[in-house]
Amino acid sequence: ERSIVFNPKDSNSYFVLKRRSEKHRDFWQFYRASRETSSLYLAYENGSEKMLFKDISFEEIDYCQDKKILAAIHNDGDGALNLALLNLKDHADKITEGLSTDKILSFPLGKKNLVETRHPRFNKDCSKLYYTKRIGEDYDIFVYDLKTNEESEFYSSSDFDLYPEPTEKGVFFVSPSQGDMRI
Repeated sequence: ERSIVFNPKDSNSYFVLKRRSEKHRDFWQFYRASRETSSLYLAYENGSEKMLFKDISFEEIDYCQDKKILAAIHNDGDGALNLALLNLKDHADKITEGLSTDKILSFPLGKKNLVETRHPRFNKDCSKLYYTKRIGEDYDIFVYDLKTNEESEFYSSSDFDLYPEPTEKGVFFVSPSQGDMRI
């Protein structure tokens, strides 16, 4: 196994996405190891870990500690990268392997075919979630308001706008607007 994404849960534990390297036995002709087998773990400072969700198909994550919500990019295996929210409010401290995601996983923008959403990042109070979304051949910055459940375009240009990072001073992102990638 290899770890691909880390995100702090609290002062002594982290959420970790890992991809398994074992061969998949079912549906071999559709299997893409680099996309369909990420599992979510909780890793502790002492080196121990526990699997939370096997084969959850997340690619990128951000965690809101105050509200206990994990934002993730969910890969459906057929070309769609959708924004997903995993509500861990009642489960964050007692998650056990095999817990079903049916009641705690939601897709606030819906599950859409051939959509590409990336780089989810909560603002400090977790009221908004910023992310990159592909529109045609362009990538723009969008924001999802968790209070109103509304999506809006935050920044758009004819260039690729990527990696939003909300801070107390504003939202920083990378854009090649002056000919090279800059913040």
